[in-house]
Amino acid sequence: MFKRWEECFREFDKAIACLDGAEPMFEQAVYQLKAQAVLASGDYPKAAALYRENVLKADSLNHDILRRHEEAYQANYKIKSALLAKEKNEKLNNWLILGSISLFIMLLLGMTLRALYVRRILRESEEKTRRAWLTVDATNKMKESFLRNI
Repeated sequence: MFKRWEECFREFDKAIACLDGAEPMFEQAVYQLKAQAVLASGDYPKAAALYRENVLKADSLNHDILRRHEEAYQANYKIKSALLAKEKNEKLNNWLILGSISLFIMLLLGMTLRALYVRRILRESEEKTRRAWLTVDATNKMKESFLRNI
């Protein structure tokens, strides 16, 4: 019966050697199965040592997974922070463009209103000049008529 347990343990060792750290979760499961088999064989000190080694490897594996998750979260945070900063810059640029366009439109409107005001003043001035010219012309004709009559 002892030889069969040894064969079983050798098979577990072969499986562990095949995994060789490539699949740590499966390797941990095989260690767990080996520890259960050793416990079933009645070798309690060896089973306790295997369970202890398995717990230490599981702890190390969990620590490594947590570290990798933390690195992934940090990388995602950096990416999202960069995207947020990019969006903020784009939003700021859009506001600057909108402000510039609004300022340009206000300046254009102000210049148009000023041009309309100057045009109105020029028309009024032209109308006054026309009336003054008509008055001068009428006065000149009256003067000529007066001088002819004298």
